[in-house]
Amino acid sequence: MEQKTLLSLAEFFALPGDGNDYELVHGELVRMPPQDFEHEFVKSRITQLLILFLETHDFGMVFPETGAVLDEGSWRKPDVSFLRWPRLDRQARNEPIEGAPDLCVEVVSESNTHREIAEKTQHFLNSGALSVWCVYPKTKEVHLVSRTEDRWLGPDDLLSDVELLPGFHVQVRSLFERKK
Repeated sequence: MEQKTLLSLAEFFALPGDGNDYELVHGELVRMPPQDFEHEFVKSRITQLLILFLETHDFGMVFPETGAVLDEGSWRKPDVSFLRWPRLDRQARNEPIEGAPDLCVEVVSESNTHREIAEKTQHFLNSGALSVWCVYPKTKEVHLVSRTEDRWLGPDDLLSDVELLPGFHVQVRSLFERKK
């Protein structure tokens, strides 16, 4: 059996850049594969929709690909994150985000396994996320998971997160299409 070399957060943050994207998961360095255009389009579209909403509902800020320290040995980057103002006001600008963002959005790629997404979702929730949206471009579905709900939404359903983003609602299919 192969012995894994585990890293501390300090060792992870001290690694030299090599042009690749990594996460640290329970001490294990995990290389993130490059993403295709569809993945980047959906990530950008979700960011755009949330920013438009937050222009008139000043609940916090949205961040694409911002990492957070989830526990002593984990630093992960949701595709899109949302943090409410009370949390942002306490956040030191020169330090990593402590704990999972309030909302973590993962755009699921074909290279992701069901187990991997389920584990990442649970890791975010266990580390303080209030809600996780797993977005599936291939089937145009969203799996919304929070401490109080677990629901699947199809292309014609409305995506809303009443407790976290009161007033936000978009048709799921709009996550995968350009604004018309």
